[in-house]
Amino acid sequence: MTVVQQTPAQQPDTDADKNAASSGEANSVNAAGSNITSGSTSPTPSNAPRATSVGDSTRSTSSNQALAKPSEKSIDSKPAGKPEAKADPKSQTAKLAASKSTGAQTALSTAKTDAAKATTETPTNTKASKFANAEKYTVKPEFWDGILDLIPPWGDEIAAVMLIVFGIVSLLSLLNVSSDATIAAAWSNALTGMFGYGSAIVCIGIFALGVIILLPKLGVVIHFPTRRILALEIGFLSMLALLHLSAGDNELRALARLGRGGGQIGWMLTTPMLNLFGSVLTIAVFATLLVISIAVAIGIQRDQVADWLQGNANALRDFGKRKRPERPPQPSKTFKRMGTLDEALTTAPAVIEDATGKLSVQTQSAVHAQRVKAHSIVRVRPNPENLPPSLRAQLIAEANAQAAAEKRAANTSIGGVPHAKPEQTKPNIIRFDYSDAPSVEPVKIKSDEDLSQHPLFNRPKDTPNTDAIGVIKGKRVKGEPVMVERPDGRIKRYFTVDNMKEARANTKRDPDLPPLDMLRDIELNLPDESEINNNVVLIENTLLEFDIDVDVVDVKVGPTVTQYAVQPFKEGTTPEGAETATNRTRVNKIVSLASDLALALSAKRLRLESPVPGHTYIGIEVPNKKPSIVALRSVYESKSYAEMAAKKKSPLLIPIGRDVSGAPVAADLGQMPHLLIAGTTGSGKSVAIAAMATALLLDNTPDMVKMIMLDPKMVELSRFNGVPHLLGPVETDPERIIGVLRWCTREMERRYKVLEENAARNIDTYNSRLGRRRKDEYMPYIVILIDEIGDLMMSHPEETEKTVTRIAQMARAVGMHMVVATQRPSVDVITGLIKANFPSRMSFQVASGVDSRVILDTVGAEALMGKGDMLFLAADAMAPKRLQGVFVSDDEVRSLCQWWRDWNKAKIEEGKGEAAALGPWERGLTRREFLSETDPMLEQAIELVIAEGEASASLIQRRLGLGYPRAARIMDLLEELGVVGEVKVGGRGREVLIKPGKDPFKDVIEKRMKNKDKQA
Repeated sequence: MTVVQQTPAQQPDTDADKNAASSGEANSVNAAGSNITSGSTSPTPSNAPRATSVGDSTRSTSSNQALAKPSEKSIDSKPAGKPEAKADPKSQTAKLAASKSTGAQTALSTAKTDAAKATTETPTNTKASKFANAEKYTVKPEFWDGILDLIPPWGDEIAAVMLIVFGIVSLLSLLNVSSDATIAAAWSNALTGMFGYGSAIVCIGIFALGVIILLPKLGVVIHFPTRRILALEIGFLSMLALLHLSAGDNELRALARLGRGGGQIGWMLTTPMLNLFGSVLTIAVFATLLVISIAVAIGIQRDQVADWLQGNANALRDFGKRKRPERPPQPSKTFKRMGTLDEALTTAPAVIEDATGKLSVQTQSAVHAQRVKAHSIVRVRPNPENLPPSLRAQLIAEANAQAAAEKRAANTSIGGVPHAKPEQTKPNIIRFDYSDAPSVEPVKIKSDEDLSQHPLFNRPKDTPNTDAIGVIKGKRVKGEPVMVERPDGRIKRYFTVDNMKEARANTKRDPDLPPLDMLRDIELNLPDESEINNNVVLIENTLLEFDIDVDVVDVKVGPTVTQYAVQPFKEGTTPEGAETATNRTRVNKIVSLASDLALALSAKRLRLESPVPGHTYIGIEVPNKKPSIVALRSVYESKSYAEMAAKKKSPLLIPIGRDVSGAPVAADLGQMPHLLIAGTTGSGKSVAIAAMATALLLDNTPDMVKMIMLDPKMVELSRFNGVPHLLGPVETDPERIIGVLRWCTREMERRYKVLEENAARNIDTYNSRLGRRRKDEYMPYIVILIDEIGDLMMSHPEETEKTVTRIAQMARAVGMHMVVATQRPSVDVITGLIKANFPSRMSFQVASGVDSRVILDTVGAEALMGKGDMLFLAADAMAPKRLQGVFVSDDEVRSLCQWWRDWNKAKIEEGKGEAAALGPWERGLTRREFLSETDPMLEQAIELVIAEGEASASLIQRRLGLGYPRAARIMDLLEELGVVGEVKVGGRGREVLIKPGKDPFKDVIEKRMKNKDKQA
């Protein structure tokens, strides 16, 4: 289609011509209107895209593309340089309609012609047709212009207000998230999960974006180049990475999930960098990016940075020039300055006469060199008193070697043979006065053979180095401390082991109790004095190297460890004579050096007790090189334990072991009132329980104390079977152990009823009121020993926790006490209820500090040595106490149990004793076994028929909600037990043969118990 534009010569100039043109245009408009009305074609928008054509062979088939541009050109065509003439609006509308109709007709005819050619002709250019078809699906720039034209002019203001409101709401959702505000909470979680702590910056950025969009409406235009926007984005990402790294948590993924640090984005940025370069380089990279991004965002140029650095460099250079002192004028390189020493060294040899009149040939340089060295050269030597002991010996050795070298040099120059020959130079006699100079004795230099025979090089390797301890001052006086002088001159205390020997007591035993001769007596193996004092020197010197000047004021030698008492201050006296503490050191500073002390002492494990309760010093516990065994007999025969046994308030006093000072430690189980023991396998739990049981057997007769032993491990406590102190055989089956614990609760309730009837507050009051006539009613103490409660908590957690907690809460007043041991001190075994009712606890070596906290509420048990080394926390103690538990061998336990078995046989022969029978809980266990074998509902059915007075299957079926077959089987069991009679004629109910209050299982249980007794 060809568009012809009118030239200025073709346009009408006169009014007549204009009227004619307008009338012609009107006629064309009318014609176009008739054509459009008839439906031959339809007008298209003026802004439709225009199709391109390549020759006559390829044309677009779209009619709207052909109509777009011609109509615009025909309407907009006007002469250049002339103003538009005024025309009537009606005439202009008519012109527009005429032009559109003409263009539509022309485009329609052209489209038909092209379609006919396309059907008859074969396309010659396949590639061109493909491009022509692809253009139909191409979005041209004009499309987006049209979309933007549809946006109203006030749309950016609405978007700015929405961004401002959204930013404020997002920030408020971060600051105050309520559980009721579901949407705010979800949005806050999404922001923190994605950006972490940077979510607040995101909210502020949204708010700032809305403000920036709104500012041009107020006349304020802010230009943001692309590089600044990119710098802000890079800086924000770098800040998220730094926030994630500075959170201080190694679990970066968990930190991102919690919405902390830099969120998920911070985690994604830091993880690959950390894996490749490490934390230090990663922080440096992101910090550099953040600084560069901030500089680019605020518009700092590279030239400005260079000028600033250059200015600072010039200022520092000027400042250095002002502060630098003026140098003295330097001599010329051609001038050689001669000093006193140079003149002395270049002097010719001469004959010198000393104070005694003896002549010697030498140079004047020797004397001048000594004088110059003594008076012209100043050397600053460190004061040995201000150096740590480890450096003092080296300084003294260097000083001695230097002095010896100087003496050798002086003697060689004064008494040696001169190098120059007398004939070459004429000596002059020069007299010097040596009255003021110090006399120097000639030193004879030994040969290498003489040095090899020196005692220092021939000392045996096994000889201990006692030089660090020092020299003892004065004589040893019994009862007074011994002092020693260290090599550096310090006066310290020398510790001896003479006063650490234990006093023995001669105690008389009851003839009804086993003698102590059946137990072995093992002497304590104490460390020698050299080991103790060497450790004292190492502790003091190690702390002194870290600028901590302290003294070891006391040493306590124990069987396994030795405690060194370090006083963190120096004691001084005022002019009035009062003692004061000076040079005080923080306790935490000494505790932090535990690893350094262990390294210096070569200790396997080191424990610091800071401070020792009731004392003004810190206890450093160092393991002995040769630990000793604490025998049970040695504790019994000690004077300290004899005094404690004389003052005991109950028969449950048991020896536990020896403390770090070697003193015996005992505890009253009646005052505890229960004991919880924990420790790893092989640490000494079972030995401790066996020692407690042995101690109870040594001090009490069967009518005073009874024991119940529950051993799921099956091999630890079975050695005590047959002892008359046991209420029953040692139980090993978990099912039966639960039944025994149930019986203990019933026995506890029975005893409380007895105490209530006699108006007694506890078991001691009840027993004291009985007297001799009611001696048979004496209520013995009961000690329940459970070797491994962890197995019971795994198989029967609810029943075990319920029964153990109930006994621990209430059984103290009735004389029932528990000793529970476990090798798994975790919260699922030692629950909160169990732990709260066991105030006295004993911890052997455990695997970690977490286990130590579970059992003792503090760390320390993980640093124990094992094999009886324990921490004992009494109910009335503020901190645990370190002990070495007593040891009882299998032979000792076996001989003690056999002694009690023989004693019981003798009593039975005399008619004063009873043979060992089944436990009192056996009846309940047998009853439960019978019910489990028959029907669990049998007991309820018996109660029902006794209450109703008659029995029938339909009655049991209705009342207990059972089916008829099960109800019929229960009726058969009732008949077998003798509860109901035979079947009556006519289907009437059966007669009940047992009266209320009578046990229907009595015959069956007694029959089964007899069979068990025969088997035992």
